[in-house]
Amino acid sequence: MAHIFNVLVLYSFNLLIYHLNIYLMKYAILFIGLLLAGTASSQHIRFGVKGGGDVSLFNASGPQNITAKPGFGGYAGGIVEIGKFDGSRPKLQFELVASQRGIKNNYKVGDDIISKRSISLFQLSFPVLFRYFIRPSFSLNAGGAFNYNVYAQGKTTSVKNNTTVINKYMDKDQLQSVQGNLLLGINYYYMLGFFLDVRYNFFGTPLLKDIGSLNYKDNLHTIQVGVGYKFQHHVKGKGKK
Repeated sequence: MAHIFNVLVLYSFNLLIYHLNIYLMKYAILFIGLLLAGTASSQHIRFGVKGGGDVSLFNASGPQNITAKPGFGGYAGGIVEIGKFDGSRPKLQFELVASQRGIKNNYKVGDDIISKRSISLFQLSFPVLFRYFIRPSFSLNAGGAFNYNVYAQGKTTSVKNNTTVINKYMDKDQLQSVQGNLLLGINYYYMLGFFLDVRYNFFGTPLLKDIGSLNYKDNLHTIQVGVGYKFQHHVKGKGKK
């Protein structure tokens, strides 16, 4: 009886978090649209593109000993940067980014690896950053993002008998639709319009749900390194970069 009660409480809590994330994402997108519309006639706006690679570490815990291994992927997207004027130190940046992430884990008993898991995750992200330029060519960045998980498929291979099981998490309703993350990064302009971008993302909400045990937990960490270009576009005033 206590087990059934715990399951019902957990299910209700996950349902509440899911709907809360959906509403927050809708209002965030609406807020961004209103902000862009309200500032278009009076601010300095630049548009750009970016792309690069990322390294993912997927920490998971459960009845078995699960260890994280680096997984590799890539990303590409667009940028809108808003400042009071061209040389202003504080700026806001809005992005739309598509990412293909590779995630890896080992399952162990003692020190022996019994199986290996890899997950292919396709994700659409809506980051919002506050940027502060220490120098005209260098900025510190901090913010957060809403992430929509479009697709995820896992593959678990047994080390002992070399058998493979394919896990289609979406078919089993085991993939969280929406996740939030915090981000920190740096940005360096190395020539006119071109920049280097380094960023760390911490996902505070789990990627997977209902994975066999109430004790299962996970969180995703990623490091992104990429390059980009910002076009010259001035709504007001003249720019220098």
